[in-house]
Amino acid sequence: MKFKALLIITIIFFTSCEDKNPLEREALDKVNTLESLMEDAKNKSIDVTREETILWFSKEFLKFANWDESNKEATEKLFGYERYYADNKKQMAEELPDFERKKVIQILNKGIDDLKKELQGEIKRRPVNKVDWQNTKAANNMFVSNGKPSFPYDYFSKTVGQPLTNTDVYNDHLGAIFHGGENLYPVDHDRAINSFLLNEDGSFDEELMKELTSIPDTNIGFLIYWSMGGIPEWVEEKEPEIRKGRSLFTGFDIDNPVARGLWLKLYAEQVSLLKVKRLRS
Repeated sequence: MKFKALLIITIIFFTSCEDKNPLEREALDKVNTLESLMEDAKNKSIDVTREETILWFSKEFLKFANWDESNKEATEKLFGYERYYADNKKQMAEELPDFERKKVIQILNKGIDDLKKELQGEIKRRPVNKVDWQNTKAANNMFVSNGKPSFPYDYFSKTVGQPLTNTDVYNDHLGAIFHGGENLYPVDHDRAINSFLLNEDGSFDEELMKELTSIPDTNIGFLIYWSMGGIPEWVEEKEPEIRKGRSLFTGFDIDNPVARGLWLKLYAEQVSLLKVKRLRS
């Protein structure tokens, strides 16, 4: 009975391996190789921060490749939105999964090669000085982390509607700067700081302001002055021409006196809020 169970498990394992794309199998083999080299490096007190990021991106993009493989119609539709790819959208959607897998193999090869060289004494790399996201401070026109000037990298347009505690989005690999996009908001508001924060009487919408005031002080963060979204109805009623002369980016005329007055009030309030937050932290 035990033999039969073992045989079934073995058959399932090999069937599962056979089901995988050849490029994915190659990439996973290289993942195992890199992980093994990393263990050797750790035993020799060699920093493997770079390799940890290579592994993270490799595993993520193998997942993305499988999704793209199973959702070619959706991917084709997305390519169709971009004028440079629209004419070849079907071909692009067809080629994307293996393109991603090949790129994963490429970065794994580079990681394996570099770590082998360090293990063999051919090169010597400095340990990575990781950003301390919780304790980085602004001082003397720079960000200071672990007592040294730091560049706190991140994507300014990170996924909206994801908790700031989601480590798939906020981590050492993608960056972990908090921003005002944890909660979903109406599409014409576009980010936490927008024209809708200000009421017609000059007061601020307390509910919308929570998108700013609720961002915790426990982590380095940023706010985007995003004037790309809409404009409140009361502003358009007051100034019907506010959208005339608009740029392709902002959605309204930033030189219009009403728009300038609105955003000056918003800037002043945000600076005041951020100053208080920094003093508290």
